[in-house]
Amino acid sequence: GFWYGSKSEKLMQQATDMGKDNPRVHLLQGLSFYFTPERWGGSKQEAKGSFIKAIEFYENEKKGTIYSDWGYSETYGWLGSVEIELGERGAAKVYFDKALEIDPNNNWVKYQLMPKVN
Repeated sequence: GFWYGSKSEKLMQQATDMGKDNPRVHLLQGLSFYFTPERWGGSKQEAKGSFIKAIEFYENEKKGTIYSDWGYSETYGWLGSVEIELGERGAAKVYFDKALEIDPNNNWVKYQLMPKVN
């Protein structure tokens, strides 16, 4: 983190500048907020906001392109994971259900995340 934190932050800003409407950029931004400790700028609330923004862009993305669903289901999985950490198990289940609606074969959600709310 000490050596690469600022470099990573600079590259994430470049990605955001280049791909403002790209849901995958917002997914990765959310993961950065999710995994970065709070004392170094991480935030579950910021992660949640990035995941929600990613979902909005996924919903507006042209379907049928080569990457049109890459990360879509996973974004709902991460959003549900944030909700669990924030104590919102009901909201987490809604997001996990949506992830499985998008991709019924998402085994991460099905077998690792969903049991946390059932």
